[in-house]
Amino acid sequence: MQTGFPINLDLASMIGKQPIDILTSPHRKAHELVTDMIIANKHVRQGTAPSGESLHMIETIVKNSVAHSEPIPMLTVHGCIKAGPVLNDRIDLAEVMGLHTLRLLEQRIVAVYPPGIDLTVRLEDLTEIFNVSYEHRNIDKLVGYYSKSYKRLAAAMGLSFAQVRCESEMVDAHDWQHWTHFHAGLFASYLAKTRSVANDKLARTAEYNDLTHMGWSGTIDHDTRTWFAARYKRIYGKLNQWDFEYRLAHYLAGIMTRIRFGASGVKLPAIYLSLSSPLPFVFPQPRVYYRTRAAHAHLAPWCAVGYVDMANADLKLVSARESEFLTWHNIDYNGASIWAPYQPANVVHY
Repeated sequence: MQTGFPINLDLASMIGKQPIDILTSPHRKAHELVTDMIIANKHVRQGTAPSGESLHMIETIVKNSVAHSEPIPMLTVHGCIKAGPVLNDRIDLAEVMGLHTLRLLEQRIVAVYPPGIDLTVRLEDLTEIFNVSYEHRNIDKLVGYYSKSYKRLAAAMGLSFAQVRCESEMVDAHDWQHWTHFHAGLFASYLAKTRSVANDKLARTAEYNDLTHMGWSGTIDHDTRTWFAARYKRIYGKLNQWDFEYRLAHYLAGIMTRIRFGASGVKLPAIYLSLSSPLPFVFPQPRVYYRTRAAHAHLAPWCAVGYVDMANADLKLVSARESEFLTWHNIDYNGASIWAPYQPANVVHY
Protein backbone atom coordinates (compact mmCIF):
# COMPACT_ATOMS: atom_id res chain seq x y z
CA MET A 1 0.00 0.00 0.00
CA GLN A 2 1.43 3.37 -1.03
CA THR A 3 -1.39 5.85 -0.43
CA GLY A 4 -1.04 8.84 1.85
CA PHE A 5 2.69 9.40 1.42
CA PRO A 6 3.74 13.07 1.17
CA ILE A 7 5.47 13.14 -2.22
CA ASN A 8 6.61 16.73 -1.58
CA LEU A 9 8.46 15.59 1.53
CA ASP A 10 10.83 18.30 2.81
CA LEU A 11 13.62 16.05 4.03
CA ALA A 12 15.90 18.89 5.11
CA SER A 13 13.33 20.40 7.46
CA MET A 14 12.37 17.01 8.90
CA ILE A 15 15.96 16.02 9.55
CA GLY A 16 16.55 19.36 11.24
CA LYS A 17 19.77 21.27 11.82
CA GLN A 18 22.53 20.81 14.34
CA PRO A 19 23.66 23.94 16.19
CA ILE A 20 26.94 25.65 15.38
CA ASP A 21 27.06 27.56 18.66
CA ILE A 22 29.36 25.08 20.40
CA LEU A 23 30.89 26.46 23.58
CA THR A 24 34.42 27.58 22.67
CA SER A 25 36.68 30.36 23.82
CA PRO A 26 37.46 33.07 21.22
CA HIS A 27 41.02 33.19 22.56
CA ARG A 28 41.82 29.58 21.67
CA LYS A 29 44.17 28.72 18.82
CA ALA A 30 42.72 27.99 15.38
CA HIS A 31 43.48 24.27 15.41
CA GLU A 32 41.91 23.95 18.86
CA LEU A 33 38.69 25.60 17.65
CA VAL A 34 38.55 23.26 14.66
CA THR A 35 39.14 20.26 16.91
CA ASP A 36 36.24 21.48 19.06
CA MET A 37 34.00 21.50 15.97
CA ILE A 38 34.95 17.91 15.20
CA ILE A 39 34.62 16.52 18.71
CA ALA A 40 31.58 18.74 19.42
CA ASN A 41 29.34 18.01 22.39
CA LYS A 42 26.40 15.80 23.28
CA HIS A 43 23.93 18.10 21.54
CA VAL A 44 25.66 17.34 18.24
CA ARG A 45 27.61 14.09 18.47
CA GLN A 46 26.28 11.38 20.73
CA GLY A 47 29.04 8.85 20.25
CA THR A 48 31.60 7.97 22.89
CA ALA A 49 34.34 10.49 23.60
CA PRO A 50 37.82 9.84 22.14
CA SER A 51 40.48 8.75 24.60
CA GLY A 52 43.19 11.23 25.56
CA GLU A 53 45.69 9.61 23.20
CA SER A 54 43.19 9.51 20.33
CA LEU A 55 42.29 13.14 20.95
CA HIS A 56 45.96 14.09 20.73
CA MET A 57 46.25 12.27 17.38
CA ILE A 58 43.16 14.09 16.07
CA GLU A 59 44.50 17.47 17.18
CA THR A 60 47.87 16.75 15.55
CA ILE A 61 46.20 16.05 12.18
CA VAL A 62 44.14 19.23 12.49
CA LYS A 63 47.16 21.29 13.54
CA ASN A 64 49.20 20.15 10.53
CA SER A 65 46.35 20.96 8.14
CA VAL A 66 45.72 24.39 9.65
CA ALA A 67 49.45 25.22 9.51
CA HIS A 68 49.34 24.72 5.71
CA SER A 69 45.80 26.14 5.23
CA GLU A 70 44.70 22.79 3.77
CA PRO A 71 41.43 20.89 4.11
CA ILE A 72 41.45 18.43 6.99
CA PRO A 73 41.70 14.82 5.70
CA MET A 74 38.92 12.56 6.94
CA LEU A 75 37.73 9.05 6.18
CA THR A 76 34.50 7.22 6.81
CA VAL A 77 33.60 3.72 5.64
CA HIS A 78 30.24 2.44 4.52
CA GLY A 79 28.71 -0.96 3.90
CA CYS A 80 27.42 -1.64 0.37
CA ILE A 81 24.26 -3.60 1.00
CA LYS A 82 21.25 -3.26 3.24
CA ALA A 83 21.74 -5.81 5.99
CA GLY A 84 18.87 -7.64 7.61
CA PRO A 85 16.83 -10.83 7.36
CA VAL A 86 16.61 -10.25 3.59
CA LEU A 87 19.59 -8.55 1.95
CA ASN A 88 18.59 -5.76 -0.44
CA ASP A 89 19.96 -2.74 -2.26
CA ARG A 90 17.52 -0.09 -1.04
CA ILE A 91 18.77 3.40 -0.31
CA ASP A 92 16.41 5.00 2.19
CA LEU A 93 16.25 7.79 4.74
CA ALA A 94 18.93 6.16 6.92
CA GLU A 95 21.50 6.90 4.21
CA VAL A 96 20.09 10.42 3.81
CA MET A 97 20.51 11.02 7.54
CA GLY A 98 24.03 9.59 7.50
CA LEU A 99 25.14 11.89 4.68
CA HIS A 100 23.35 14.82 6.28
CA THR A 101 25.35 14.22 9.46
CA LEU A 102 28.56 14.52 7.44
CA ARG A 103 27.31 17.66 5.71
CA LEU A 104 26.51 19.33 9.02
CA LEU A 105 29.99 18.47 10.28
CA GLU A 106 31.50 20.17 7.23
CA GLN A 107 29.32 23.25 7.77
CA ARG A 108 30.41 23.54 11.40
CA ILE A 109 34.09 23.36 10.46
CA VAL A 110 33.83 25.81 7.53
CA ALA A 111 32.21 28.30 9.92
CA VAL A 112 35.52 28.60 11.79
CA TYR A 113 37.99 27.25 9.19
CA PRO A 114 37.15 28.09 5.53
CA PRO A 115 39.37 25.39 3.89
CA GLY A 116 36.98 22.88 5.46
CA ILE A 117 37.50 19.13 5.15
CA ASP A 118 38.53 16.65 2.48
CA LEU A 119 36.36 13.63 3.19
CA THR A 120 36.65 10.21 1.58
CA VAL A 121 33.73 7.81 1.91
CA ARG A 122 35.03 4.31 1.26
CA LEU A 123 32.33 1.94 0.05
CA GLU A 124 33.38 -1.57 1.01
CA ASP A 125 31.94 -3.34 -2.01
CA LEU A 126 34.54 -6.11 -2.31
CA THR A 127 34.34 -6.77 1.42
CA GLU A 128 30.57 -7.25 1.09
CA ILE A 129 30.81 -9.44 -2.01
CA PHE A 130 33.32 -11.88 -0.55
CA ASN A 131 31.72 -11.86 2.91
CA VAL A 132 28.25 -13.01 1.87
CA SER A 133 28.70 -14.44 -1.65
CA TYR A 134 28.28 -17.97 -0.35
CA GLU A 135 24.68 -17.27 0.70
CA HIS A 136 23.43 -14.93 -2.02
CA ARG A 137 23.88 -15.71 -5.69
CA ASN A 138 23.34 -12.12 -6.90
CA ILE A 139 25.32 -10.34 -4.20
CA ASP A 140 27.56 -8.59 -6.74
CA LYS A 141 24.51 -7.08 -8.49
CA LEU A 142 22.98 -5.89 -5.20
CA VAL A 143 26.27 -4.37 -4.09
CA GLY A 144 26.82 -2.72 -7.46
CA TYR A 145 23.37 -1.13 -7.51
CA TYR A 146 23.64 0.05 -3.89
CA SER A 147 27.06 1.64 -4.58
CA LYS A 148 25.81 3.50 -7.66
CA SER A 149 22.68 4.66 -5.83
CA TYR A 150 24.73 5.87 -2.87
CA LYS A 151 27.01 7.90 -5.15
CA ARG A 152 23.99 9.45 -6.86
CA LEU A 153 22.51 10.37 -3.48
CA ALA A 154 25.76 12.00 -2.32
CA ALA A 155 25.82 14.05 -5.54
CA ALA A 156 22.15 14.96 -5.20
CA MET A 157 22.78 16.21 -1.66
CA GLY A 158 25.63 18.40 -2.88
CA LEU A 159 28.47 16.85 -0.88
CA SER A 160 31.16 18.53 -2.97
CA PHE A 161 33.70 18.12 -0.16
CA ALA A 162 33.41 14.32 -0.24
CA GLN A 163 34.86 11.70 -2.57
CA VAL A 164 33.01 8.40 -2.68
CA ARG A 165 35.38 5.55 -3.60
CA CYS A 166 34.70 1.83 -3.89
CA GLU A 167 37.26 -0.80 -2.94
CA SER A 168 36.86 -2.19 -6.45
CA GLU A 169 38.24 1.09 -7.80
CA MET A 170 41.44 0.58 -5.82
CA VAL A 171 42.09 -3.18 -5.96
CA ASP A 172 41.54 -5.75 -8.71
CA ALA A 173 38.66 -8.01 -7.69
CA HIS A 174 40.56 -11.22 -8.51
CA ASP A 175 43.56 -10.14 -6.40
CA TRP A 176 41.20 -9.23 -3.56
CA GLN A 177 39.45 -12.60 -3.75
CA HIS A 178 42.73 -14.52 -3.76
CA TRP A 179 44.21 -12.81 -0.73
CA THR A 180 40.96 -12.56 1.22
CA HIS A 181 40.43 -16.29 0.79
CA PHE A 182 43.98 -16.94 2.01
CA HIS A 183 43.72 -14.58 4.98
CA ALA A 184 40.26 -15.88 5.92
CA GLY A 185 41.69 -19.37 6.24
CA LEU A 186 44.26 -18.12 8.76
CA PHE A 187 41.66 -16.24 10.80
CA ALA A 188 39.15 -19.12 10.72
CA SER A 189 41.82 -21.49 12.05
CA TYR A 190 42.80 -19.00 14.75
CA LEU A 191 39.20 -18.42 15.88
CA ALA A 192 38.28 -22.12 15.91
CA LYS A 193 41.38 -23.34 17.73
CA THR A 194 41.34 -20.63 20.40
CA ARG A 195 37.69 -20.92 21.47
CA SER A 196 38.73 -22.18 24.90
CA VAL A 197 42.06 -20.37 25.19
CA ALA A 198 42.26 -17.66 27.86
CA ASN A 199 42.72 -14.08 26.66
CA ASP A 200 46.20 -13.80 28.15
CA LYS A 201 47.34 -16.84 26.17
CA LEU A 202 45.87 -16.01 22.75
CA ALA A 203 49.15 -14.54 21.52
CA ARG A 204 51.08 -17.69 22.37
CA THR A 205 49.36 -19.96 19.86
CA ALA A 206 50.81 -21.20 16.58
CA GLU A 207 47.76 -19.82 14.73
CA TYR A 208 48.44 -16.33 16.05
CA ASN A 209 52.07 -16.62 14.95
CA ASP A 210 50.83 -17.42 11.44
CA LEU A 211 48.81 -14.19 11.46
CA THR A 212 51.66 -12.03 12.73
CA HIS A 213 53.94 -13.54 10.09
CA MET A 214 51.54 -12.09 7.49
CA GLY A 215 51.61 -8.66 9.15
CA TRP A 216 48.66 -8.86 11.54
CA SER A 217 48.92 -7.29 14.99
CA GLY A 218 46.61 -7.78 17.95
CA THR A 219 44.69 -10.74 19.35
CA ILE A 220 40.92 -11.21 18.93
CA ASP A 221 39.93 -11.65 22.56
CA HIS A 222 36.69 -13.24 23.72
CA ASP A 223 35.02 -9.94 24.65
CA THR A 224 35.55 -8.76 21.09
CA ARG A 225 34.15 -12.00 19.68
CA THR A 226 31.09 -11.69 21.91
CA TRP A 227 30.57 -8.12 20.73
CA PHE A 228 30.71 -9.16 17.05
CA ALA A 229 28.41 -12.13 17.72
CA ALA A 230 25.78 -9.82 19.22
CA ARG A 231 25.94 -7.48 16.20
CA TYR A 232 25.73 -10.33 13.70
CA LYS A 233 22.75 -11.78 15.57
CA ARG A 234 20.96 -8.43 15.41
CA ILE A 235 21.52 -8.28 11.65
CA TYR A 236 21.21 -11.90 10.54
CA GLY A 237 19.35 -13.61 13.36
CA LYS A 238 20.60 -16.68 15.17
CA LEU A 239 23.93 -18.02 13.89
CA ASN A 240 25.72 -21.25 14.71
CA GLN A 241 29.37 -21.16 15.78
CA TRP A 242 30.72 -22.07 12.35
CA ASP A 243 28.66 -19.41 10.55
CA PHE A 244 29.68 -16.72 13.04
CA GLU A 245 33.37 -17.56 12.80
CA TYR A 246 33.13 -17.71 9.01
CA ARG A 247 31.69 -14.18 8.86
CA LEU A 248 34.14 -12.77 11.38
CA ALA A 249 37.12 -14.44 9.66
CA HIS A 250 36.15 -12.94 6.31
CA TYR A 251 35.57 -9.51 7.87
CA LEU A 252 39.04 -9.56 9.43
CA ALA A 253 40.52 -10.97 6.23
CA GLY A 254 39.10 -7.98 4.36
CA ILE A 255 40.93 -5.63 6.72
CA MET A 256 44.18 -7.51 6.21
CA THR A 257 43.78 -7.54 2.41
CA ARG A 258 43.01 -3.82 2.40
CA ILE A 259 46.20 -3.15 4.35
CA ARG A 260 48.21 -5.35 1.96
CA PHE A 261 47.11 -3.27 -1.04
CA GLY A 262 47.09 0.11 0.72
CA ALA A 263 43.44 0.51 -0.19
CA SER A 264 42.29 2.76 2.65
CA GLY A 265 41.04 5.27 0.09
CA VAL A 266 42.78 8.24 1.66
CA LYS A 267 46.33 9.39 2.32
CA LEU A 268 47.08 8.67 5.95
CA PRO A 269 47.07 9.97 8.59
CA ALA A 270 43.43 11.04 8.48
CA ILE A 271 40.65 11.43 11.03
CA TYR A 272 38.32 8.44 10.96
CA LEU A 273 34.61 9.24 11.34
CA SER A 274 32.58 6.20 12.37
CA LEU A 275 28.82 5.99 11.86
CA SER A 276 28.65 2.47 13.32
CA SER A 277 28.55 1.14 16.86
CA PRO A 278 31.53 1.89 19.11
CA LEU A 279 34.01 -0.96 19.18
CA PRO A 280 34.61 -2.71 22.50
CA PHE A 281 38.40 -2.69 22.12
CA VAL A 282 40.23 0.60 22.54
CA PHE A 283 43.55 1.33 20.87
CA PRO A 284 45.16 4.63 19.88
CA GLN A 285 43.50 5.82 16.69
CA PRO A 286 42.22 9.23 15.47
CA ARG A 287 38.63 7.96 15.49
CA VAL A 288 35.48 9.95 16.27
CA TYR A 289 32.13 8.23 16.69
CA TYR A 290 29.15 9.98 15.16
CA ARG A 291 25.65 8.69 14.88
CA THR A 292 23.03 9.55 12.32
CA ARG A 293 20.44 12.15 13.21
CA ALA A 294 17.25 11.04 14.96
CA ALA A 295 18.71 7.68 15.96
CA HIS A 296 18.03 6.47 19.46
CA ALA A 297 20.93 4.04 19.30
CA HIS A 298 24.07 3.58 17.25
CA LEU A 299 22.74 2.23 13.97
CA ALA A 300 24.90 2.34 10.87
CA PRO A 301 22.90 3.48 7.80
CA TRP A 302 23.50 0.16 6.03
CA CYS A 303 22.06 -1.72 9.02
CA ALA A 304 19.11 0.59 9.62
CA VAL A 305 15.92 1.75 7.98
CA GLY A 306 15.18 5.46 8.21
CA TYR A 307 11.46 6.14 8.11
CA VAL A 308 8.86 8.85 8.54
CA ASP A 309 6.72 8.60 11.65
CA MET A 310 3.46 9.97 10.24
CA ALA A 311 1.92 10.45 13.67
CA ASN A 312 4.70 12.78 14.84
CA ALA A 313 5.98 14.08 11.47
CA ASP A 314 9.49 13.03 12.43
CA LEU A 315 12.30 10.93 10.99
CA LYS A 316 13.50 7.92 12.94
CA LEU A 317 15.77 4.92 12.60
CA VAL A 318 15.07 1.29 13.36
CA SER A 319 17.07 -1.83 12.67
CA ALA A 320 16.21 -3.65 9.47
CA ARG A 321 14.67 -6.45 11.54
CA GLU A 322 12.25 -4.02 13.19
CA SER A 323 10.79 -2.47 10.03
CA GLU A 324 7.75 -4.73 9.59
CA PHE A 325 5.20 -1.90 10.05
CA LEU A 326 6.68 0.29 7.33
CA THR A 327 5.07 1.05 3.99
CA TRP A 328 7.47 1.76 1.12
CA HIS A 329 7.30 4.40 -1.56
CA ASN A 330 9.99 5.31 -4.08
CA ILE A 331 10.58 9.03 -4.61
CA ASP A 332 12.94 11.21 -6.60
CA TYR A 333 15.27 13.28 -4.44
CA ASN A 334 17.13 15.84 -6.56
CA GLY A 335 17.72 13.22 -9.23
CA ALA A 336 18.54 10.37 -6.85
CA SER A 337 16.04 7.54 -6.39
CA ILE A 338 15.51 6.67 -2.72
CA TRP A 339 13.02 4.60 -0.80
CA ALA A 340 11.12 6.73 1.68
CA PRO A 341 9.25 4.36 3.99
CA TYR A 342 6.71 5.59 6.49
CA GLN A 343 4.77 4.19 9.39
CA PRO A 344 1.03 4.87 9.06
CA ALA A 345 -0.35 7.00 11.88
CA ASN A 346 -2.91 4.36 12.83
CA VAL A 347 -0.31 1.69 13.62
CA VAL A 348 -0.15 1.05 17.36
CA HIS A 349 2.67 -0.92 19.01
CA TYR A 350 1.80 -3.05 22.03
